[in-house]
Amino acid sequence: MVARANRMVLHAEDLDRAVSDLLSEARNFGLQLRSKGGRDDSIRLAADVSDYLSIAVREALEDEVVPAVESDTGGLDADEVEREVIKKALIGLKASTLRRLAEERELRSVGSAEVLATRIGRAYSWDSEEVARLVLQNEEAPPPERGHVGRLFPLADPLVTKQVLSKLDYVLGRYIRIGVARWFVFESVDRVAAGAFNLAGSYKAYQTDLDEINSRPTLRAVPTNHHASVRIAPGAPLVVSGASSLVARAAVRALETAADVTTASALSLVPADVQGNVPQLNPGSLFLLDLLHTRLPASGFKNFNLTVAKFKVGEQAGDDDESDARRPLLHAVRFEGAHLLDSLVACRLLSLERRPLVEVVCQVSREVPGQEYPGRYTLRIAVEPDHVSVTTGFGSVAPEGSVATHRAALEAAQAEMTEGVRDVGRLAELAERIATRAKMNSEPSRADLLEESS
Repeated sequence: MVARANRMVLHAEDLDRAVSDLLSEARNFGLQLRSKGGRDDSIRLAADVSDYLSIAVREALEDEVVPAVESDTGGLDADEVEREVIKKALIGLKASTLRRLAEERELRSVGSAEVLATRIGRAYSWDSEEVARLVLQNEEAPPPERGHVGRLFPLADPLVTKQVLSKLDYVLGRYIRIGVARWFVFESVDRVAAGAFNLAGSYKAYQTDLDEINSRPTLRAVPTNHHASVRIAPGAPLVVSGASSLVARAAVRALETAADVTTASALSLVPADVQGNVPQLNPGSLFLLDLLHTRLPASGFKNFNLTVAKFKVGEQAGDDDESDARRPLLHAVRFEGAHLLDSLVACRLLSLERRPLVEVVCQVSREVPGQEYPGRYTLRIAVEPDHVSVTTGFGSVAPEGSVATHRAALEAAQAEMTEGVRDVGRLAELAERIATRAKMNSEPSRADLLEESS
């Protein structure tokens, strides 16, 4: 696991005061040096470099300190937004172009794209029209299921609720920047159960677009604003509700920064000893198969019809691997149909090729209290690089039961993540049946691999 560097969150006004005090100390130190050298204290430098020193200090602190800016109405500082939008537009250029532009302005040309964009934007005095013209001149070409959603991010280290609450209280009503033209506003914290609470906040971001109006290049900012809710409880993954993967990751990153919560850098869902008991399958498939075969049925889910199955088949090439730049590479395959787990192609990918199953979509039934007929819902479960997502459709029968159904699916996925495989014996037996089917010459006459689960 790669250790993440902890960054200090500091109220913006406290950071301003600290930088001002530091510059004051530097000026006093300079006067002392001139005095010791026999210089007249009344002599002053021809140029005032205070602004440049302030900028240099803030750049040096950028990787260590995150300013939490007060937000009375949930809004962002207009000047900061404008600077970030300008940076966003510059980052749309290639890295080599940014380095060249920096060199042309006699600026340092090393550092990340954000660092280079910041230097260039400052060199143009954050003039949006000038930067828009610069981008237009240097870009290669013009830029060409509804339902309930929950995303579970596993923790790398146990959290202490009291400490997390204390740190969140420090930033409530404030926002921090979490990327270029991206911010998270900490709005409220509410207790929902013993030891558990919800953090509510907003993800605010800006995309950039370039127009030419009356022959003048214009940089246009396109704002987005999304709400996010994070459930935090000891011994459980973070659960982000009602958010896309982008917004969920932004909320988690903000929580990590502000409250020193540490999520796992990569998913590790099935212990090695369990993997050894099911050698026929890739370890990456065991999580979803045990969910389908034991966890979900134990939570009242029945009549599974797997309609989508996605398998990972290749690894992403490294960004610096120029030798393979033109090499065809398939990262994943996705199949759609009915009762896909029983199909020959799925069984062969699972057993003979031992490919990891990373996403399933299935139609499921579940009883709804007070209703004569069970509800029928679409359930999607996907294993992402850093989290597990669960989406439950509203359903065509008994949609009023979709909330309880989604909660049950989330709890089943959470139990699988924290407790591991529910029934190793049943999972091994399913793996044997998949291996047997993979060697058949024709499709089975009926789907029955998950029949016992239903």
